Amino acid sequence: MKGLLLKDFYILIKQMKLVLLLIMLFALLPQFSYTTFVLVYVSVIPVTLLAYDERSKWNKLALTMPYTRSEIVLSKYVFGILFIGSAALLVFIGNYICTGVFMDVSELKELLLFSCISIATVSLLLPVVFKFGVEKGRILFILITVFFSALLAFISSDNGALFDKFTLFTEQYPFFIPLFTAVLLALSILTSVSIYIKKDF
Repeated sequence: MKGLLLKDFYILIKQMKLVLLLIMLFALLPQFSYTTFVLVYVSVIPVTLLAYDERSKWNKLALTMPYTRSEIVLSKYVFGILFIGSAALLVFIGNYICTGVFMDVSELKELLLFSCISIATVSLLLPVVFKFGVEKGRILFILITVFFSALLAFISSDNGALFDKFTLFTEQYPFFIPLFTAVLLALSILTSVSIYIKKDF
């Protein structure tokens, strides 16, 4: 799998230098809106890599190499999670560089929340992309973005009453969101592997 990860890394460096620079720039800015942008945007990186694979007919070539179909699928998830984790770490470091202080508990919770949302986005996108292709995956990303934006707007309405309830719930059950994200990720991986094993190229 190391070779698959390196292949994706080289493609990312070669084809998306400007995007990577923008992600690093926004990650180093302390504003909350920039943090949201970075962690949501990096969730589509695995889909972008699949688009390059699809365009170059990589999937047919990969099947002739000593990799199982499960490893090919899993490499996209591993790369996505590593990239999201790196982006979150960069946001953490950027906040310290700009403010001179480490994030407090509430800021760390927000960072964890948006990291989980980013992983959940990957989990929802990849099975669709493996099944139907990249174009429908991008449509789903737009729908997911609209959904989460509407959800956040709804939670923030009513003078913040719903947001306070949501905050109280996460304080009472701090492991609920990470656990839910982990379960969603596991189900997504199993679904994608099942789809990819049955797929003809």
